[in-house]
Amino acid sequence: IAMMYNKMGLVMHYRGGEVNSDKAMDLFRKALSIRENVFGKAHPSTAESYNNIGLVLRSKGHIYYNEAYQMHRTALGIQQSVLRENHPDTATSSNHVGALLQVQGKPVKALEHYGNALHMRESDLAYQHSDNVTSYKKIAELLEREGDFHKALEYYENALQTQQSFLGHKHLHNVSLYNKVGDLFFLIDGYDEALESYQNALDIRRSLLGHDHRDTASSYVDIGLVWHKKGEYDEALLQFNNALDILGLVFGTNNESYKESCAIVHDHMGDVLHDRGDIDEALEMYNKIQVKRTKMHRVVGAYLRMQVPRAIFPIDASQSW
Repeated sequence: IAMMYNKMGLVMHYRGGEVNSDKAMDLFRKALSIRENVFGKAHPSTAESYNNIGLVLRSKGHIYYNEAYQMHRTALGIQQSVLRENHPDTATSSNHVGALLQVQGKPVKALEHYGNALHMRESDLAYQHSDNVTSYKKIAELLEREGDFHKALEYYENALQTQQSFLGHKHLHNVSLYNKVGDLFFLIDGYDEALESYQNALDIRRSLLGHDHRDTASSYVDIGLVWHKKGEYDEALLQFNNALDILGLVFGTNNESYKESCAIVHDHMGDVLHDRGDIDEALEMYNKIQVKRTKMHRVVGAYLRMQVPRAIFPIDASQSW
């Protein structure tokens, strides 16, 4: 019965929404009560129930973070006492604890738990395992937010190398990691390395998504931004024009999403023309913007201290990707 409560709770949890979260919580607590009565507190199944309750509490927002932390901490303590050393389930709980510490503004303690999880996974799992990628990424994201870009870059590269070992090079899941590596090289002025990473992302997108896809256009913009920083203004404009051509094919030139996307690209092109000294052309480019000018950014690194410009093109409701 406890197993059925647990399965039903997971379904409700993954559906999302306040009502489903409350139903999931009720089911997980019923499973926990049965498991504690049957197995006792010091049992892996009981630890699983504590973790599940913690996940639901975490999804309900920051006012529940302390309670969620206690649930994950309890699960971790049980697993450390009853499971073999370096068990994958213990590593997962250590990651959960780290995540709660991170959102509560305790990065040093969070990093310790992420590091413990990574050590356990590296010791117990094969190198080519997705859980190792998850640990590398969690550590990298925390270091990035703390502004330690060089160390974060090392972990993102480890994640990419590990992921490629079991997915191969041409896989869409690699694109986000190539972009993260590119972003951080961009931040530390490693423009040649950033260009290589963004080019790899573009190659994968063109190969798997095709040339005429908004994500392919986004990669052209990333590459254009790097060429701009390198002072190669003609090459930057070429990349931005490639993005514009694709956006016209994807959205159609009368579509509002097309106009919004073009505003982003025209803004970048205007910056390039300005830096090249073509002031009149820059003004003309800025005048082409038909919607409110915005700078769309993907925030990376220390929040609000450093940003990498990144074109994030809207998804048109009529398109299906």
